[in-house]
Amino acid sequence: MNTNSSLAEEYERGRSFDGFLVRSFRASDRQKVLSLHASATPVASVPCDCTANIDRIQEIYLRHPRNHFWVADAHGEILGTVGIGVQDEEVAHLHCLRAVDNPISNLVRKGLVQVAANHAHLHGCLKLILHAQVDVGRAAEFLHRLGFQFSRQREVDAQSVLEFYLNLYEQPELLAVNRATRIGATPGESSSGRMRGKAVADANAHHASASSARGRINATIRHVPAPFPDSVTQIEPPAT
Repeated sequence: MNTNSSLAEEYERGRSFDGFLVRSFRASDRQKVLSLHASATPVASVPCDCTANIDRIQEIYLRHPRNHFWVADAHGEILGTVGIGVQDEEVAHLHCLRAVDNPISNLVRKGLVQVAANHAHLHGCLKLILHAQVDVGRAAEFLHRLGFQFSRQREVDAQSVLEFYLNLYEQPELLAVNRATRIGATPGESSSGRMRGKAVADANAHHASASSARGRINATIRHVPAPFPDSVTQIEPPAT
């Protein structure tokens, strides 16, 4: 079976989490996504241009096998969104991470990121760049569990982004669906702190030992393309 066709069918059916489903964006989601982004955008968040280009989401994300856009759906209510754009060799950019402000918002974000990270892994991406306003330690801990090691935090056009590399020495558990219902569990604060510290320490060790493998991609990307070519936040590509 064609891998891309199989993935498209899986995304359309959706991946079930505790209380919601992460599935592909549909044209009928348009107004609900606009409403979500109007109400769920933090003041200091990374700019997201999917609302300004709402009618191009299918064109940009759903007609290219390596790109995709998902929503978190709870009985017809859109709880969150996330998009993946692969615009550089083996580098995936995670955009448009939003979730409603409710008791399960943290679980919704994690479910969306898990599905997006799985997609990046399946399409051979060695590097994942997270364009979102998130806690660095918690993001490093969670993506460490999904097989991606934290590399660094840097500024791109005055906006913070986080860079992760696929862990080449451990088998990522990105396809383990039964982990989905557990990703929202919150350990005790002291234990969580120790786990986050370990994730960052492991990432530093991995960053040094995997340099030869990461030499295949540009580890110092100076320009991070926005997913929409005509967006006001578009960054021009480097001169050739």
